[in-house]
Amino acid sequence: MEIPKLSLTSRFHIFKWLSAFPRWKVVSGYLVFQFFILLVMSLGLRFGPVGQLASSLPRPGSLLVFCDDVKYQGKMEVWLKEVQGLSGGRVVSPFAAISMNGKMVDNREARFGWSSKLRRPTYFDSSNPVWNDKKYFCVPQGNVSILLHIFDFHFIGANDEIATGNISDVLQLAVAQHASRVQPEHTLLLSKPGGGGGGSVTLAIRFFPSMTYDEVIGSLDTGDVILFSGATRSGKFIEVATESQFSHIGLVLRDNTSLMVIESSTNRANLHDCDTGKISSGVEKLWLQDKIFCAFYNRVAIRRLHLLPASSSSSPSFPSSLAPPASRAELDQRVRRFYARHAGTPYEEFKLDMVKAEFNQNHKFDNSSLFCSEFVAYAFRSIGVFASSELPSNVLPNEFSTEKDNTLLSSDVYLENEIYIRKPQQWSKGRCYMLPNTCGCGKQQTAYDITFACWSQPCGSMFALWFGALWDAGLGLSLEIFIFDLVVLWGSSVLLVNVFILRTHQLWLAQTKKISPEEGGGEEGGGRGEDEIGGVAEEEGPMGESANEVRGMYGEAAGKLEVVTLGQSKEVGERLETTVNDE
Repeated sequence: MEIPKLSLTSRFHIFKWLSAFPRWKVVSGYLVFQFFILLVMSLGLRFGPVGQLASSLPRPGSLLVFCDDVKYQGKMEVWLKEVQGLSGGRVVSPFAAISMNGKMVDNREARFGWSSKLRRPTYFDSSNPVWNDKKYFCVPQGNVSILLHIFDFHFIGANDEIATGNISDVLQLAVAQHASRVQPEHTLLLSKPGGGGGGSVTLAIRFFPSMTYDEVIGSLDTGDVILFSGATRSGKFIEVATESQFSHIGLVLRDNTSLMVIESSTNRANLHDCDTGKISSGVEKLWLQDKIFCAFYNRVAIRRLHLLPASSSSSPSFPSSLAPPASRAELDQRVRRFYARHAGTPYEEFKLDMVKAEFNQNHKFDNSSLFCSEFVAYAFRSIGVFASSELPSNVLPNEFSTEKDNTLLSSDVYLENEIYIRKPQQWSKGRCYMLPNTCGCGKQQTAYDITFACWSQPCGSMFALWFGALWDAGLGLSLEIFIFDLVVLWGSSVLLVNVFILRTHQLWLAQTKKISPEEGGGEEGGGRGEDEIGGVAEEEGPMGESANEVRGMYGEAAGKLEVVTLGQSKEVGERLETTVNDE
């Protein structure tokens, strides 16, 4: 099938029309046209089935799973390390899943070892698989029966269950020891579905309780760490970049019966500083309850700081020369002195430093402006409990969470597992905004709105299906993909428009040369007579047009044109147009 071609006449008129506009307008118009196509496709993804699925809550197995509903007692981390002595047929590609109260939790995010199904895993055709994989599940209220199931994967047909083990007792032990600093390993025997021994499994379970604010405030004290997950675009960007569920951090400060949070933040909710009574950003002191329930955070967790009895071999924390505090009262005094010295310090002015912190590329520490985790690390170093040689400017919020289990603090203190605060967004616009009489230090000035999280509803990104929460550009695309598309569209627009213009120049000059009465210009160049012109009159041009068609368009005056170079094409066009008008 022959592809239709634009005639030279059509190309000439299109080129003439485009030439009337500056080049940047032509390129911009083409970019807008391509962007319109992208917009239609993105809206289809946004409001289609994929967008609806992506906007749903994280599924069991994911680190981001929410367990703050009253029907759950908390979140469980199952760290499945290895299985030994699997038997019962040929074990080609084993994976594991769990069931709670007889109901299988069976989705891709909840399967141990499943991420390796796209390629041959190291434990392929092995009866001793080593997974070293962590999954997270919400634990229902009451007594829970939890079983671990080992399957042999089949690409076609049902998977074979080859071993089962009861891990309920390990969970109960983890619930009782949730405040402990250790996560003990357990080795349990497995059984075959039909009876008999099925090998053994080595795993560890950690439990994170969910509590209401009223249930937890009595146990909080100065120095406890509070972690936030921002329900904003910037918060989600930080979480994605750091592969974490947290984007912000602060420290608890107890003042008799009142609880405050000291932090360095942008203060998007516009809460009042409890010392100055003003709305500011940077290092500030806010009412803790107002901060937690301002609705700008959809997940809040607290890690209580514990002091251990000082040992005779205790040495000053590196890199501080200050000895660890001997009591909670001394720790409280040191935190207050630190805050008094740095209150009002601006929020990080050099945003590149926060990006470099992800790669540990900050080589000096400057306390003239501080971001949130830099402030907390600096505070711990100043009070004598920071044991890491890492610069405070290279510390991120998730390094104070159990996600990393980094040994940032000295051996004289430890942070217990996270306690999640139930429903921090139960007041949709912010507790202190909706109930100003309950505010601790002044009314919240900015009401939270879902547009802080995304520009178009429903929230979520199609890429969340694979990569978790992403910074949403409001069109079903993450901001990074959105910017990349714009760059590609702009580059392709410039390329295609210039190719079209140059190709039109080439065809124009080729046809002009064919109908010229002289070759090489002038009599000395060896002119051609009318017979020669007639000889080429029936030859076809590059696009299939004959010289007669061109002659019919421009008249006999076209035979008087001289052969021109590329630099003279504009002059030829003007003369050609004038001649046609005269005819």
